Amino acid sequence: MIQYTPFFHLPGQSFALASPLARSLRLPTIKSMMRWLLLVVLGLFLNGSGLSLLGWAAYQKFAACGEWFWSGTLALVLCNAGICCLVGAKKPESRSS
Repeated sequence: MIQYTPFFHLPGQSFALASPLARSLRLPTIKSMMRWLLLVVLGLFLNGSGLSLLGWAAYQKFAACGEWFWSGTLALVLCNAGICCLVGAKKPESRSS
């Protein structure tokens, strides 16, 4: 016999899943999904900022009109931090219950 299952459920409520297929589905938790999304967005932002700053530092170096060393160093740090965030963002796994 198949039990009725609502399409939504409020926090703190528990209900039996309707079918064996639904019971076998294990969805990632909201916390792991939010952590993954935050790390991916932060990694892309840092990487893009670092590449933009790298272009500006290269322009400053070859135009011979300014200080480029510290901006180039900061660009390297930002690019590496962005890559580390992207690599460290582990895709959300299924719950083991």
